[in-house]
Amino acid sequence: AGAGDKPQSGQTAAGTGDKTQSGRSARDLGLDGAEPPIETRACRAAYTADELERAVARLQGKLARYVFYPRTYMKLEAMWALYMRIRAASQWRVGAVEAEQFLRAILRSGEGTFWCERAQLVADEVAAPASGELTMALIRVFAKFGDVQLVRAAEERAARAHGPGWAGEQADFTETLAIAYARADLPARAEETLQGSRAFMEAGQAVSTKPVPAHIVALRETVLAWARARDAGKAWAGLAQLLARGYGRAAREWNAVLSLHANDARYRYTLLEQVLQRMRDAGAAPDAATHNIMMHGSLLRGQKARWREWFERMQRAGLAPDAVTYTTLLTRLAHGGQWAEALRV
Repeated sequence: AGAGDKPQSGQTAAGTGDKTQSGRSARDLGLDGAEPPIETRACRAAYTADELERAVARLQGKLARYVFYPRTYMKLEAMWALYMRIRAASQWRVGAVEAEQFLRAILRSGEGTFWCERAQLVADEVAAPASGELTMALIRVFAKFGDVQLVRAAEERAARAHGPGWAGEQADFTETLAIAYARADLPARAEETLQGSRAFMEAGQAVSTKPVPAHIVALRETVLAWARARDAGKAWAGLAQLLARGYGRAAREWNAVLSLHANDARYRYTLLEQVLQRMRDAGAAPDAATHNIMMHGSLLRGQKARWREWFERMQRAGLAPDAVTYTTLLTRLAHGGQWAEALRV
């Protein structure tokens, strides 16, 4: 059924005057915002067509608003739970519009690889063959979680449905594949794939723009992958390319390179300061993660006074210490036998 089709229920309620049953059905569908109780077969069979229609309208409204306003992972889970209740109680299924909105929401807020399976289920609800736009939305979700196998499988299905040249016709397929390789901790494959991106090869020095181009996102992910692989040379080379293209002001990539050096005791503390200075010179503002990395690097090198200094800097900058801050401090202090300091923290 498409987005505009009315929901169908199994059996209707015994009578419209049964207020108790109607109220329970509304709660089951999450219509009043309350936590739904455990569903039973008898309870699902009692939903009315009107209640299902209200639930579908609510889901469609949430999906339409999700991509335009700041949303959380819990909101995404609530939308998914609502859809699963509608799906179990009726024959209504998402259409192409709702499916693409769902995939965009998963791409934005999904946490955990199980969202790949959920994304595939949503895409499968749409009458085959799925459009190129919907397939690309699905592939972007797979790439986010680094599942190269699922990306390739989706590409093969699209090629059978739309022709062998389908991937080359998509504006960002190559870049999305590179992101998948980077997220899968295969930076060499990501780098090799990115060389096949026309946008990447033709792009010269540019001023950063929004939204960030796909080839820049892929390059950022490749830098992060090289940093996780502890290859300082490759990570710095990728960072230099970002700077040359006008996109070197994000703290995330700088923190990854800084952490690479901070976690290796062979590098002196002065080198960490130099990396931090280069970060500032590039226009990237140190954030809470930057301060946590510097505290960890200080403690790892026995710089007792340094970690206190960074802890105070963090507070003066208005950055609240988080769980990572305290875990870092307590772990390193306890490892060094500084129990009194650990208790004070």
